[in-house]
Amino acid sequence: MKRVHYIIAAAVLLAAGAASGLWWRAEHAGAVPTQTGQVSKGAVLYWYDPMVPDQHFDKPGKSPFMDMALVPRYTGGSSGGDTTVVIDPAIAQNLGLRLTRVERGVLSRRLELVGSVQRDERAVVVLQARAAAFVEGVHAHAPGDVVRRGASLIDLHVPEWSAAQAEFVALLGGADAALIDAAREGLRARGLPPELIARAEAGRRVQSVHTVTAPISGALESFDVRPGMAVEAGATLARVAGLDVVWVEAALPESAGIVPDVGGHVAVTLSALPAERFDGEIVGLLPMADRDTRTLRLRVVVRNPEGRLRPGMFARVQLMDDASQPVLHVAAEAVIHGGRGARVILLDKGRYHPVSVRTGGDIDGRAVILDGLEEGQQVVASAQFLIDSEANLQGMLERLEPAVDRP
Repeated sequence: MKRVHYIIAAAVLLAAGAASGLWWRAEHAGAVPTQTGQVSKGAVLYWYDPMVPDQHFDKPGKSPFMDMALVPRYTGGSSGGDTTVVIDPAIAQNLGLRLTRVERGVLSRRLELVGSVQRDERAVVVLQARAAAFVEGVHAHAPGDVVRRGASLIDLHVPEWSAAQAEFVALLGGADAALIDAAREGLRARGLPPELIARAEAGRRVQSVHTVTAPISGALESFDVRPGMAVEAGATLARVAGLDVVWVEAALPESAGIVPDVGGHVAVTLSALPAERFDGEIVGLLPMADRDTRTLRLRVVVRNPEGRLRPGMFARVQLMDDASQPVLHVAAEAVIHGGRGARVILLDKGRYHPVSVRTGGDIDGRAVILDGLEEGQQVVASAQFLIDSEANLQGMLERLEPAVDRP
């Protein structure tokens, strides 16, 4: 037990030395706030051990956990260890101490999100071989090329289709209409394109080579066939990604507390086209969050009829959130964030003391206050860390003194 007393006494000496250092700096440099005022205390709610704050006691005494006296918790959230700080006006001026008022009003949140242009996954077309075939020729295209709808890509010879066409052409010479219609439907069931059937019927001859064309305008994502290749039914011949519409996916911080309205419009700008603004429509907020960046993905659709927006381009999205209800707010720089939560330094009747607050995020430099402050109160917006440190030091000294005085 004596050893514990020695340790506590040493802590008191260290704290006293720190306080002496603060006093010396205030006397010689005028840079630290400081004289401590009396604690304003209300009715005692309960007593507790600061080392085990979740355990409450209904009367004072010695802590069963540590060799120290229990600390009272007063109404209004203050404890015996809390303290206020009085600052001389001259020192406050030297510190550049600045106050800001707690206000209530409607805030319009404006966020600039960063993202990139991506292809519209709903506009990707995959071209596959409908039957086993041989590649007779490949037109002059390569992956990455932009092609127009109807552009010729690959020439295929499909033996199965040639035999079926021969039977169909033979029927065209004298069979009745019902039999010809049935034969035509049989060709469609085998996978022959309607335009190939029409050419065979119009020319009454077998079309031995089928030319695969681009079904939409866009960029060739894959194009791996070569002349002379044999391809199986279902083999992928090419992939075409449409560019008439693109997606812009932007990172939305989950701490922003904004749920964008699907169908709402946003302004999109690109580094490649800095003088232009594009209108985008919000189509969704993806459900999965990034674990590393703690962001959500906002998906925006942008029309791209001229094809100037290319996948991979860097983009910025201007997101507006017009709040309809007034909220309590204060300058964001006045809020101190730490391991004990958020707090501010409140000026009350000429005295400064820390007050715990619950915040609801920042909006254009203003911190939304959900609990802990009232409209019209004044809090410190600069030099608040020095005042908070001084208050914590005084509270530590007050908690240690009873332990040293005990026999």
